[in-house]
Parts: sequence; structure tokens; C-alpha cells
Amino acid sequence: MKSMLARTIAVTLALVFMLGAVPAQAHTRIEPTSLTLSANHTRVDRGDRVTFSGSLKSDWKRCKAYKSVTLFRGKRPVATRKTTRAGLYAFTVQVPKTATWKVKFKGKRWGVHPHVHRCLRSTSRGITVRVR
Repeated sequence: MKSMLARTIAVTLALVFMLGAVPAQAHTRIEPTSLTLSANHTRVDRGDRVTFSGSLKSDWKRCKAYKSVTLFRGKRPVATRKTTRAGLYAFTVQVPKTATWKVKFKGKRWGVHPHVHRCLRSTSRGITVRVR
């Protein structure tokens, strides 16, 4: 009786492995990101509009396409936009006073442990726009 049970279990396991019914392997993917930022003017009159543009870069397309990036004046958030499929973005804002502007991506995480994906956060370099 015991040998018959052992044979049944052995045959069942052999069939499972031969037919490819093995559970999927879990994995974690962590991708770094970076942001570029440029302004069409850095010396303007009070109340002029400045267009800030740049791109969210990553080796993995899912970390740059249609992600939210936020424009900051100093430490205050001014506006949030979604990137294009290629990771590009643009903000047009009225500049009230001299300030340093930067763009931040807060990162993205999805999946359930142990199958988790993460796009790491990033911040652009600051650009100072001087108001005359």
C-alpha cells in the first residue's frame, strides 16, 4: 500500500515537471531614473512666461512613459504633468520673482511581494531664473 502511494506521488511529480506546470519564479526589478531640465529663458521681466522642458530617463520604458513629474519653485510645488510615451514633459509658468526651479519624480512601485517592480525617484538639477 505504501509503495503504491509512493509510486503515485512520484509519477504525478514527474508529469508536473515534464509538462511545465512549475510555479513562476518571483523576481524584483529596481530601475534608476534621471531627470533633465532646461528653460527657454533665464533672464526675464516680472510676469513673463518661461517654458521649462526636459525628459525623464530610464533604461526601462515603463519607468519613463506616462509618469507624473512635478515642477518646484524653491521647495513649493507649482504644477504636475504626465510625461509622454518617450518620457518628455513641458511646463509653461508665469515667473513672479527670482527663484531656483527644479523637477522631481517621486518614483513608482507596483506588484505584490515577492514579484515587485520599482522605478526609483529622481530630481533634476536646479535652474535659476532671474527676474529684472
